[in-house]
Amino acid sequence: MSNLCCHSCDNEIDRLEREINRAIERERKKMRRQIKVLFLGTGEAGKSTIVKQMKIIHGDGYANQERMSYVRHIHSNLLESIQLLVGAMRVKEIAFQDPSNEHLYNTFLRDLDFNHLQQDLRAEILLAIRTLWLDDGVQQAFQLRREFHLSDSTEYFMERITNRPPTPPPLDLDDQIPGTATPRQDTRERLPIVDPNYIPRNSDIVRVRVRTRKIEEYSFRIGRAEFLLVDVGGQSTERRKWIHCFENVTLIMFIASLSEYDQTMFERPGVNRMRESLALFDVILNYREYLGKDSYGIWFLDVPVVLFLNKADIFDRKIANSDLSAHFPEYTGPSGNVEEGREYILTQYIDTRTDPRRDIFTHFTTATDTRQMEFLFNVGRHSILQRALTDFNPF
Repeated sequence: MSNLCCHSCDNEIDRLEREINRAIERERKKMRRQIKVLFLGTGEAGKSTIVKQMKIIHGDGYANQERMSYVRHIHSNLLESIQLLVGAMRVKEIAFQDPSNEHLYNTFLRDLDFNHLQQDLRAEILLAIRTLWLDDGVQQAFQLRREFHLSDSTEYFMERITNRPPTPPPLDLDDQIPGTATPRQDTRERLPIVDPNYIPRNSDIVRVRVRTRKIEEYSFRIGRAEFLLVDVGGQSTERRKWIHCFENVTLIMFIASLSEYDQTMFERPGVNRMRESLALFDVILNYREYLGKDSYGIWFLDVPVVLFLNKADIFDRKIANSDLSAHFPEYTGPSGNVEEGREYILTQYIDTRTDPRRDIFTHFTTATDTRQMEFLFNVGRHSILQRALTDFNPF
């Protein structure tokens, strides 16, 4: 009887061992096919925007229910922006051009805390924000926006409160069902924000600011390859979580904002945002781990790094009125020159590399431009990723 029990146990152990081995092999094959892209960078550089674009271009896009979830974030962005602008007016001693707008702000907006609201902003609140936005005093404060922490999409959403979006060109991705040339049928995506039937469109979703407070992953397939995009929080308080994302990385995408050369950090107002980004890029490229016997190795030396110098459109407009040398005295090029300014900043990032074997691929980008993101992703897929995946060639 005991021999029979032992034999039965042995069979069960053998069966479990076979199942475990099969599971390990399935996972090993999956890992060989998976392309893990780690998005790194400081806060508000545009990492989450690029992930959203990949969902629009290569995923299933956004269903109406998910689109509606962004309404609250858009309202929050609008309220925060007008409160920051009026706060800047107080500091700079700028008065409203229309004195009645002082009463409008104090009555409806001054003490409003969006986090404590149980519903989205009412139409009259949105219209009050729009009225204040059109005041010359608020516009004066807006011209000083580099001096305080204002969202880059403030102007876009302020205009969208009462205005319909412009008519897109033919086959615009914002008016197509993902992966097809079929136009969307839901015209509510072309309504202004104040309309009760408004549904955010793609161009609204990629611009709304939603702070990444946790590690977020998004996956999609192209052919036999599975892409896993890992987006981490960019604020300094979130970076301690990054180390858990560094296993089995195929590609590192570092997103830096060109336009933040004259801005300071939200967490540390005395620190220039671009210098903080440069310091972080230095850490990512050159971080060394102890290998034993007084030997150190650079992490991910064989992992390609893509540097996106993002918000190029904002930089191109800004540099004519905000001198680069005022914030980077080492810059000796002509004032207000877009090309010289771009190349100087690019050089600052490349010069952080301490090992010439480290591959860095660079692009000037505008992450809110869906077509540009589609083009750059395809270039990366067929060149940089192909180079990184020559060992198992999943395409």
